[in-house]
Amino acid sequence: MCIHTANFARKAAMTTKSDAIYHPGRSKGLIDIPRYLYLLDLLVKKEVRIRYRGSWLGMAWTYVKPITQFVVFYVAMGIFLGLGRGGGIQAYPLYLFSGIIVTNFFVEAFSNCTRSILSNAGLIQKIYLPRELFPLASLRVAFVHFFPQVIVLIIGALCMGWIPDFAGVIVAIIGFISVCTFAFGLGLFFGAINVFYRDAENITDL
Repeated sequence: MCIHTANFARKAAMTTKSDAIYHPGRSKGLIDIPRYLYLLDLLVKKEVRIRYRGSWLGMAWTYVKPITQFVVFYVAMGIFLGLGRGGGIQAYPLYLFSGIIVTNFFVEAFSNCTRSILSNAGLIQKIYLPRELFPLASLRVAFVHFFPQVIVLIIGALCMGWIPDFAGVIVAIIGFISVCTFAFGLGLFFGAINVFYRDAENITDL
């Protein structure tokens, strides 16, 4: 009896952490995400590919939508209301375009994060994955659309005489991280509610 007990204790001591048994469905939340970075990249590519499937312009819509909004708002507010004139807002075109692209990023990230868990319900029910992986993929897709617009904004700012300074760049980065965090947090919250009540995704469209 003692021999069997000793053998059992020795085998238990040789068991590594990778051999530990975890109960299905338990997750460490965002801490588990680094283990699934490859799958995260696949989800981002899948969402981008599905969104532009059958589209003639494809990723060009990333530029068409904000430019169209910019023209409409600039004509309405910059010309008719005089905000773009001498007595109005300084560098109004840059002010307007930066607001448009940040707002579009937040709306897209928030709404897509809210729908992401329910949209991938079939995959979630088949295999174990961190639920936070899908809203995070939606956030990255929104960034894929946001990044080219930022390049256009920077080029326009440089053409209008903007001189980059370290403090301004740091503040812009901190502000963008704050927007990402807020959109992701709201997306997780409403995404969980949307699993049980479909009204949540309609609220995000308001």
